[in-house]
Amino acid sequence: MKYALQLLAFVALMTNGTNAFAATRPAIADIGRTTITIGGAPDWMITGDGALWIANITLEEVERVDAATNTVVARIPLHGKPCAGIAFGFSSVWVPMCDKHDAGTSLVRIDAASNKVQRVLSIPPANTEGGITTSPRDVWMATAQGVLSRIDPRTNAVSQRVAVAAGSYNPRYAAGTVWITSGTADLLTAVDETSGSVVARIHVAHKPHMIAAGGGSVWTVDQGDGSVTRVDLASKRVVATIAAHIPGSGGDICYGAGFAWATLVATPLTKISASSNTVAGQWYGRGGDGIACGLGSVWLADYNNHIVWRINP
Repeated sequence: MKYALQLLAFVALMTNGTNAFAATRPAIADIGRTTITIGGAPDWMITGDGALWIANITLEEVERVDAATNTVVARIPLHGKPCAGIAFGFSSVWVPMCDKHDAGTSLVRIDAASNKVQRVLSIPPANTEGGITTSPRDVWMATAQGVLSRIDPRTNAVSQRVAVAAGSYNPRYAAGTVWITSGTADLLTAVDETSGSVVARIHVAHKPHMIAAGGGSVWTVDQGDGSVTRVDLASKRVVATIAAHIPGSGGDICYGAGFAWATLVATPLTKISASSNTVAGQWYGRGGDGIACGLGSVWLADYNNHIVWRINP
């Protein structure tokens, strides 16, 4: 009986300790934020022209949220499933599309002035978890295995195809360079925006996938071990690997207000300081997987509950 009582006391202590730890674990619900009801499954997001633009998977549309009022002011039907990111440039919103079999079908160009589909281009994305970016001259998207395509916004056609590593799907423009990650090759490739030539191949361990740019750096979410890698734009070298503890598929990252902000389902927000290369905050709970930085805010999607949160960084 004595040993049984000791065992019960030990179990109670461990249980209370666990509950105490859980009680001190920061929750996303504790962050002050504005809730914007979207409907459907809001996922990929980008800011531009004073608005937040959202690719909605289940509603098969793009929503335009006015940043001044935090309200949906336009819903643009896509007549298909958005699947591989969203980009803003040349007074347009660019949305890669996938059909019901998850095969790339097209690229939609939306006119930001009229909130209407301007063109549907026969340029499919290479992967449903890929991405798209704009540079001052062009639009960039992976269109096949190992191919990064330059799309001319004046002609709406592919003007150049650049050979990159297999598994390269997520491009991001910064400082005259288009950067694209390959989780297959554990590689970050730098492509000169003017010539389209590969100027650097940088080893990034543990499956880099999602990518952001800011603070003089490129930041990748490494899905293999959940770290975030920082690569200096000028030297094109890894300068830090931050243990963020967010492994797994999906997620996203953006940069704003001196921090890299990463998201993953059940770990909606991780805040990484650019000055110290350390995790400055991490919040848990429902939500996450889509994030954007812009217009003085961090925009965080909770697609399972059909909302977007606007957070003051």
